[in-house]
Amino acid sequence: MDNERGIMDKEYITTEGLLEKFLLDELGEEENQGIERAIANNRDLKQKFEQLEADFERMAFENAITPPPHIKNILIERLDEKPIRQIRYQWLGAAASLA
Repeated sequence: MDNERGIMDKEYITTEGLLEKFLLDELGEEENQGIERAIANNRDLKQKFEQLEADFERMAFENAITPPPHIKNILIERLDEKPIRQIRYQWLGAAASLA
């Protein structure tokens, strides 16, 4: 899996689908760091990862659902109904200075 410098092998990464798992945030912290190093050090892996990102983005847009137009109006009305609280900054400053 890893060589002596802690960089994951390109073949292992591609055969195990680690680029996809990395993109979907399905790896642990150590594996994420290994994939990041491998992408930074290998042009082919970087190109594959960038292509994967583009493909995922394209699929997301192709499968996106446009909400009905009246939803925007409902959201705006609900936001207008709620009063906006004003913060008294002098109390905030006093609290911050005490902390």
